[in-house]
Amino acid sequence: MAGIREAIVTTMTSDDSARPGTPGEVFLAFLGLGLTSFGGPTAHLGYFRAAFVAKRNWIGDSAYSDLVALCQFLPGPASSQVGIAIGLMRAGIFGAVAAFIGFTLPSVALLVGFA
Repeated sequence: MAGIREAIVTTMTSDDSARPGTPGEVFLAFLGLGLTSFGGPTAHLGYFRAAFVAKRNWIGDSAYSDLVALCQFLPGPASSQVGIAIGLMRAGIFGAVAAFIGFTLPSVALLVGFA
């Protein structure tokens, strides 16, 4: 798995991507988005761009565009795939898991609560 992360980071460099993050940092960033972002996958991609390209500079703008294009080509929700890929790039496999859990946890909690 380490080889995949290095390949992604090498092709998608930004000023801050050389500094690896922690799964906790990734989890808190995505939890904040999970609590505040509403809408479908297209809206989520806009929130991700604002948070991780413009604000945190975890990924460059052209690399983010390439990542979105790749994830839209693959089956499944592009926003989930982009979020997991950003988590992977930032903190490895545990970052990918942290991104997924952080972004989906608020929705799951609400669904379970209403059920």
